[in-house]
Amino acid sequence: FSPPGPDWTEQIELAWQSAGVWNGELSLKRHSEVPCAVQLAWVVLRGADGASEQSIGFVRDLTQQHAARKRIDELAYHDVLTGLPNRLQLSQRVESALRAARPGTPGFAILELDLDRFKNINDSMGHAFGDRVLIEVAQRIKQRLRDVDTLCRLGGDEFALFLDGVDERGAEIAARRILDALALPFKVDEMSFSVGASIGIALFPQDGRSLDTLIKCADTAMYQVKEQGRGSFRFYQPQMNADILSRMKMEHALRQALQLGRFRLHY
Repeated sequence: FSPPGPDWTEQIELAWQSAGVWNGELSLKRHSEVPCAVQLAWVVLRGADGASEQSIGFVRDLTQQHAARKRIDELAYHDVLTGLPNRLQLSQRVESALRAARPGTPGFAILELDLDRFKNINDSMGHAFGDRVLIEVAQRIKQRLRDVDTLCRLGGDEFALFLDGVDERGAEIAARRILDALALPFKVDEMSFSVGASIGIALFPQDGRSLDTLIKCADTAMYQVKEQGRGSFRFYQPQMNADILSRMKMEHALRQALQLGRFRLHY
């Protein structure tokens, strides 16, 4: 077995002196197999004079417990379908980058990616088919990213990317690579088809100083792409929020005017 540390024997002596038993986890080596984690309870037996005469160890296999703990961690930090990091893991990585950020150091980019007309695939081919497409999309995007980048599935056909240490040019290069990868034909169950995507980009620190703000800005830019034809990318601009607010006000006014009968038809 592998002891838990160089001062292991000292810990045992102290435990025996105070409680007569030492409890802890050890790694048990097995021939031609991966090490096995075990729980060891080691009891000392003393004679009438108080001197230790022998000790007895009770060992319990922790393989199933460790496997269950690993599975719980996977479910907590990863998307079940694609195996990608989820928003919780993305949040932790971005928070780490925010804490390490210093004036003059490179920033980072958050990309919001949404597949174009993916609902058509689900409606026509079924959700099981759509899930396989999402898995293929995730793999293609991952192949175009660096090891330091993080691809996250937010849900449905919506993905977010954290590109560490990039400026506007670096974010643009990544977006173009992703769009080029998705532009290649897909083939599932002998069926060939195309999948497009719209990408919005927000940059730290100019567009926001928190993950929520940056995702919101990237989301705004992404919807601008969808409104202007899809299949491309755009950087967030402050004017976009003003445009959205103006459009919301106009839509509300039109609905009210329709309900109040204020429209007149002219020939």
